Amino acid sequence: MGPAKNKGPHLPVILAVLAALSLAALGAKLFLDAKYYPPVLMYHNIENLPAGTPLCVTEPQFREQMKFLRDHKYNVVSLDELADMIDSGKPMPHNIAAVTFDDGNANNYLNAFPVLKEFGIPATVFMVSDYIGRGGYLTVSQIRKMSDAGIGFGSHTRSHRNLKDSSMQDTERELLHSKRIIEEVTGKKVTAFCYPSGQQGGYCRDVLKRAGYRTAFLTMPRDGSIKLDPYALKRINMETSKANLLEFRIKMSGYYTWLKAKRWKMK
Repeated sequence: MGPAKNKGPHLPVILAVLAALSLAALGAKLFLDAKYYPPVLMYHNIENLPAGTPLCVTEPQFREQMKFLRDHKYNVVSLDELADMIDSGKPMPHNIAAVTFDDGNANNYLNAFPVLKEFGIPATVFMVSDYIGRGGYLTVSQIRKMSDAGIGFGSHTRSHRNLKDSSMQDTERELLHSKRIIEEVTGKKVTAFCYPSGQQGGYCRDVLKRAGYRTAFLTMPRDGSIKLDPYALKRINMETSKANLLEFRIKMSGYYTWLKAKRWKMK
C-alpha cells in the first residue's frame, strides 16, 4: 500500500494565508481610520427657493436628509459631545455626525426646527449676536424656544466681521460680546464658534481659548489637512444644487473631507 496522497494545503500554509489576510484587513482599517473625518453639516437657509440658490436647501430636501440620518442610525451629536470625543484622543466612531446652521436666519426656526424635533436630531445655530431680532433673523423668543428644546447656540461673532486681519481688540470685541449676549438670551454657556467666511485671524485661537470656547468651525479644507484641530474644524456645505440623496450619502461617509483635502493638495 503506497503513501497517502496530500489532500490539501498543509496547515502552516493555511495559517500563513490567514495571517496575511488579517494583516491586510488591519492595514485597511488603520488606513481608513486615519482618513475618517466626522461629517459636520453646514446649513444656512432652509427655504423653498429655486435650485442653485446659494446657501439654501429646500424644506423637502432637508427633511429627506434628516430622515436619512435617523433611518441609517447615525449618532447625531452636540458640539460639546464632539469636543469630548476629540479631547479623549480615541479613534472617532464612524457613525457620528453633527448638524449646524450659520447666521441665525428666521427660517431655521420656521422650517428646520419642526423637522429636527420630528426626527429627534440635535443641532447648533451659530448666531450673529447683532442680528438677533432683525428682520429675517431669529428673535429672542424663537431662540429661547429652540434652546429649551435642546438646540444649541454658538457664536458667529457680533457683526459677522471677517476676522482675518482683525486686531486683538477687534477680535476680542467680536468673540466676547457675542458670547455674552447669546448666553444672556439662552441662559446657557456658549462653547462653540464659527468663523465668518471661514477666515481665521491671527489672534482668534488665543482669544477663543481664553474665553472658554471649546471648538471653532471653518468650511471645507483649503490647506489639504484633515487634522482634527478643535479650533479649525471643517464642515460640509449644504446647498440645493448639491442636495441629491446620492451625494448626501457620499458626504455622510466620513471620507468626503479627506477627498476634498486631497483634491486641494493636487491644485
